[in-house]
Amino acid sequence: MQSLRQQQFGEYLAAHEYLRVEDAVGRFHASPATVRRDFKAMADAGLVERVRGGIRRAATTADGLLPLALREKWFSAEKQRLAQAVAGLLPAGTSLFVDGGSTTSHLGLYLPERTTVITNSLSLSALLSRRFTAGGGPEVYLTGGLLHLKSGLMLGANAEAAMGQYRADIAIMSVRGIDATGVYNNTEAIAGIQRVMIANAKQRIILADHSKIGVASLCRVCGLDRISTLVTTACPENRAALDAIRAAGVEVVTVPPEKS
Repeated sequence: MQSLRQQQFGEYLAAHEYLRVEDAVGRFHASPATVRRDFKAMADAGLVERVRGGIRRAATTADGLLPLALREKWFSAEKQRLAQAVAGLLPAGTSLFVDGGSTTSHLGLYLPERTTVITNSLSLSALLSRRFTAGGGPEVYLTGGLLHLKSGLMLGANAEAAMGQYRADIAIMSVRGIDATGVYNNTEAIAGIQRVMIANAKQRIILADHSKIGVASLCRVCGLDRISTLVTTACPENRAALDAIRAAGVEVVTVPPEKS
């Protein structure tokens, strides 16, 4: 199990390319020996790469997708609070598209039983299965398609075709970035399936931790005119970016940051 300190290292690497031993010692108040042990454990688990004097972000796969094990560690407590907030916005009996992001997977902890879920996320499906082992729970439709083993996502033309067979009340999606120009993800494979969800849902909700606000990534998924609501964490440094998103007509719902 990853220690709190290792989670903090992972969150630091979400915003920085590289973490040196001496910087980790000063920032996280640990001894050099402890930091090196943590770095080794994280590298052995495939969460980071060891480099001379420290660690850096784990390399993406050849198609640009980050491993699920790494994405789940970044801002995990914040993502859980955001997922809980989104679940509180959902009316009973609603049908949902839910994409395979590390943020949206936390919805498995909070979705009500009277819900229909169409998803390409093995992580979300597994969490719902564990939560409702005694029966009941949402009705879940898992798309087919190519299973990307490291990310736990069903992707490709078959996944998009399967998703396109359904219509949903709400699409809930995580992103690599959102700013005044639109919504972004880091690969065309993910962007493609999100576009299908957007086309076939009445409402579209973006679920994004604070590090995604004001950020553009490789693939533009859509403009803000296609988005109904953004749910994120209230951060002073994101105020200007959130004001611009509001000005584009998106409802912005903010969750208070975790109390220190």
